[in-house]
Amino acid sequence: MSNEDNSPPPVVLDNGTGYVKCGFASAEESPPIVFPSCVGRRVVRFEEALDNSSQNSSLTVVGQECIDNRQNYEVSYPIKNGIVTSWQDMILVWEHAIYDELKLTREEIGERTILLTEAPQNPIKNREKMVEIMFTHFGFKGVFVHVQAVLTLYSQGLMTGLVLDSGDGVSHVVPVIDGFTKRQATKRLDIAGRTVTERLIELLGRRGYAVGRTNDVDSIREMKESVCFVAKERKRWLRLARETTACAESYELPDGRRIKVESERFMAPEIMFEPSLVGVESVGVSELVFECRGSTTFPGFGERLKKDLIDLYKERILKSDPNANVEKFVNRVNVETPADRKYSVFVGGSVLANIMKDNDKFWVTRHEYEKLGITKALRKCEGTFHE
Repeated sequence: MSNEDNSPPPVVLDNGTGYVKCGFASAEESPPIVFPSCVGRRVVRFEEALDNSSQNSSLTVVGQECIDNRQNYEVSYPIKNGIVTSWQDMILVWEHAIYDELKLTREEIGERTILLTEAPQNPIKNREKMVEIMFTHFGFKGVFVHVQAVLTLYSQGLMTGLVLDSGDGVSHVVPVIDGFTKRQATKRLDIAGRTVTERLIELLGRRGYAVGRTNDVDSIREMKESVCFVAKERKRWLRLARETTACAESYELPDGRRIKVESERFMAPEIMFEPSLVGVESVGVSELVFECRGSTTFPGFGERLKKDLIDLYKERILKSDPNANVEKFVNRVNVETPADRKYSVFVGGSVLANIMKDNDKFWVTRHEYEKLGITKALRKCEGTFHE
C-alpha cells in the first residue's frame, strides 16, 4: 500500500462508440459527465474562406457542440464497433474529457491515476496504445485498463454472471467467472444502438418521411429513445398495429415536423433479435446468450430476452416435448435490467478505482512503463482475462 492516504481520487474514463462517460472515482454511485464521442471539423466553403469574420469560429470541436452545430461540421467518430480507429481524434476526445469537462491541470494530472475501459475483444495493440498515450501525452501517474462487462457486474455487487453489453456500435455477450472473462467464449454482434437508429430511419422512409438527412440522425436517435420498445411477442404486436391504433404515437422533431410512429416503434429494435431483417448473417442476442449458457435500455428488453431463452430451451434441450418440465429452468433464469444500466460500466469502474486508489500494486505505474516497456507493464491488466 502507498503511504499517501489522501491521494486524489482516480479519473474514470468509459470509452464508448457513441458516448464518453467520465468522472472521479467515488464510493457512491454518482452520475458521470456524458458527452458524444465525436469530433467535428468545420466545413469551410469558398465564400467563407474569403470572409475573415468566419475565421472566428472553431475549426475543430468535440462532443455536444459538434452535434448541436453539425450542419457546419464534418463529424467523425474515433471508435467504431468498440475499437479505436482514429487515434488523432481519440486524443481530441480525451483532451476534451480531461481538460474541459473534468477541469484538470497538468500538475493535477501528474498526481492522479486513471482507469480506462475497453471492449471485451479489444486488440492488445490498442490497449498498449491507450496506456502509452495516458503516460506520454497526458502524464498520469498510473493507469489501469478494465473490460467493460466485468465492471458492469461490479456495479451490481457481483463477480460471476453473463453480461449482455449492447452499446452504440456493437453488442457483446460476455461470460464472467469470479471477475475473469474468457476471450474465446465471448460472442459478438455488430448490431447495436446506432444500427437500430438507421433501421428506424429506413422504416420511416418507407412510409414517406424524409428523415435521412445528416442533421436528422440525432433527432431520430432521440425519438428512438423516447418511443421505441421491444415487443415480447412480435406477431401479436404487428396484428395490433395493423388493426388498431394501440401502437400509434406522435412525435415532434426539433424543426417542428410531426411524425406518426406505429409498428416502427418495435420493428426497429427487433433487428437485435432477428439480424436477418437487415441482411446480417448472425443469430440474435437471445441465441447468443443461450449459446453461452449463461441496446438493452428499450422497455420490454429483459422480458423478451427471458421469453426467448425459455423458448430456445424448450426447442433445443427439451426437443419440444410437451410433457417435459420447464419450470426448473424458468426458476433459474434471472435477467437483471437495472434502470440506470447505461451508467453501469462507469459505476463499476468508479467503485473499483476508489477501492484501489492507494494500492500501488494495482496500477501500471509510470516507473514500470519506463523500466519494463509497455508490453510487460501491461501484464497487470491481463489479470482480468483468461485466454
